[in-house]
Amino acid sequence: MIKQIVQSIVLGSLAAIIFSGCSISYSVDASSDSIAASSGSITSFSDSSGSGREEAEAALQRFQDDIKGLTLLFLQDNGAPNDFERQLGKVATSYGIVDWENETATYYAIGSGLRQFGIEEPEVGAQPFLHTAIMRHHREIIAQGYHRGA
Repeated sequence: MIKQIVQSIVLGSLAAIIFSGCSISYSVDASSDSIAASSGSITSFSDSSGSGREEAEAALQRFQDDIKGLTLLFLQDNGAPNDFERQLGKVATSYGIVDWENETATYYAIGSGLRQFGIEEPEVGAQPFLHTAIMRHHREIIAQGYHRGA
């Protein structure tokens, strides 16, 4: 019950942010902003070692959490496919990711969001915002994210 209340509050906040013309990423704490500003790409950090690698992994997790939240929002509000991809781009840009279409973490997070929302596996492909060419091309990775869990 509490989880549903918290989820409703989070989704409501995300809706307000997105539909007010802001990126979902503005809800992310300030540390992710500094990581995004100092990095050309999360993946460029991932090749480093030590604390840089830990920072990259933490930033990647925050990115995936934001993408999962965006997915939940679009499931709740039946958002348009082009709007979904536009918002994905905004979130990715805030993390320094310029090629989100080829970032596997994007699709894992979408799949995880589908599962968290309670979409049954046979219905994953029926979600309207996943009917674009980009999403169809990455359907297998979305399924892997779905199986990985919420």
